[in-house]
Amino acid sequence: MAEFAPPVVETPEYRLYYDIETGKPYSLSMEKPKGDYIVISKEQFESVILSRIRIKDGAIKYIDFRPKNVLKLQCDADGEFTTITNDMMIVSSTGDRYSIKKHE
Repeated sequence: MAEFAPPVVETPEYRLYYDIETGKPYSLSMEKPKGDYIVISKEQFESVILSRIRIKDGAIKYIDFRPKNVLKLQCDADGEFTTITNDMMIVSSTGDRYSIKKHE
């Protein structure tokens, strides 16, 4: 009489494939095609947007698409930096430290 052997159950492995030189991801898979990949969680597999991430040092790095606050500056005749609309003056107290004073 043969002994019963329970079937081997493989736990799914969620893979994110990417270009190792650029870190740009190109595919998600639970299968095992050839290529460079990292193993990710099920939650990441279901929610990640490939165009918003890069892979660096074997981990997902999210790209921040929020707008950055930028002041466009110009140099006045007296050497002070002011914004293009002249509503702020950037004042250097010492070294590379700057403070902002509003003209009100």
